[in-house]
Amino acid sequence: MALTKLTEDVANVQKLTDKPTESATQVKVLFDKAGEDIKTYLNDVHIPELESVSDGASGADKIGTTPISAIGVQATVQSVIEALITRLQAVTATSGAKFIGVQSISGLTGNDVQVLLSALKTYIDNHKTSSDHDSRYFTETELGAVTDGSSGADKIGATPISSSPSTVQGILEWLKTQIDTIVSGGVADGSVTDAKLSSTTGQIKERVATLTTTYNTHAALFSSETVKGHVELATAAETTTGTDTTRAVHPAGLKVELDKKIPLTQKGATSGVCDLDSSTHVPANRLAVNAMSAISTEGLVWELLATQTFTVDTANFTWSSIPAGYTAFRIVGELDGFDSSIRDIIMSFNGVTTDTEYISHNLVNGVYSSSTTANGIQINVRSDTGNRRLLDVVISNTGKYHQIYATHGGQGHLGMTSGEFEDTTLITSIKLSMSSFDADSTFKLFGSKTAL
Repeated sequence: MALTKLTEDVANVQKLTDKPTESATQVKVLFDKAGEDIKTYLNDVHIPELESVSDGASGADKIGTTPISAIGVQATVQSVIEALITRLQAVTATSGAKFIGVQSISGLTGNDVQVLLSALKTYIDNHKTSSDHDSRYFTETELGAVTDGSSGADKIGATPISSSPSTVQGILEWLKTQIDTIVSGGVADGSVTDAKLSSTTGQIKERVATLTTTYNTHAALFSSETVKGHVELATAAETTTGTDTTRAVHPAGLKVELDKKIPLTQKGATSGVCDLDSSTHVPANRLAVNAMSAISTEGLVWELLATQTFTVDTANFTWSSIPAGYTAFRIVGELDGFDSSIRDIIMSFNGVTTDTEYISHNLVNGVYSSSTTANGIQINVRSDTGNRRLLDVVISNTGKYHQIYATHGGQGHLGMTSGEFEDTTLITSIKLSMSSFDADSTFKLFGSKTAL
């Protein structure tokens, strides 16, 4: 099975006229299309085919190879691997062992495992019946014998120890006799003197001296954060003070300090403790009101300035008296409320409603539009299906023309809006207007003092 080829036409730019009539956005899309098509082909077709492990359609099934005569004519990596496994598992005249080569061994003939094993068997069979295999060799039965005087140990020689016999059996019996003669009290008190003890490394005298030196060194060594040694336990008062770095805290002293903390019996109580959720976070219903007062994205810290939640249908609302000192604002919201004709939210600043002060560009579900006649930034948040939208708007506030960028989406809707409020006055109020923001809609206003 061959790999799927890329058949998508990628000559998008060449097909443009010398002076394209398409919009800038459309030209950008055409410039990016070939790369996106190739990326899609690689990620969604080519790489999955190579990574596939399905029988008969794996990546190895799609990669061809030069035929190897020793294992038959195979056309793919997968078939070569399977042929090799079959060959290695074979127990016929052309077994797997026949397929594995070996380095020559003196006295034996053969350049593969199968031939060499056969030669080794022949060598052993011949050796068992040769004149060299005589009474000098003991059978397994003879070596396993336990009969007194003719045991296996009686037949094995050994170098004598002092006045011992010269067989393993004899030496074992001799050693037992030597041990039996040293009974309790057999060594007279004071007979083992220091002069009789060897100072050779590993002997008792040398080992005792080493242990004595080690003990004396250890006895004078106190522990620290970097040194192992003796440690003194801290008193309750020293544990409470918490500044001592040379003493260790024991369980009783630790319990005294832990008991001063919030006990687990206060679980769920006001100012008490609580269980973490499955993400190891404090559950939202256990946080103090407005505890989430800031968010951080891309190095910018956004402070929560205001929240607008609708309990009844509302046509517009204004955040006024916005504090100074912020270089950017951000509006995040979930909104509800559309009809068949009204598609836009109009956002204006500082009470300015002159249409010449605003310009808007919208791209919704791939369709571009622009406006210079609205009395604010026109955000097209409606499409043919669904009536709930998520909205995220970023607004610059640096003393230059204010740049606005928004993303919005929901069921059947994916859109972006960019625009400009052509006024250099810093923003002190923001107004959002629409045919109707239904109840359950909510918006949050954040501010950032970090430069964009």
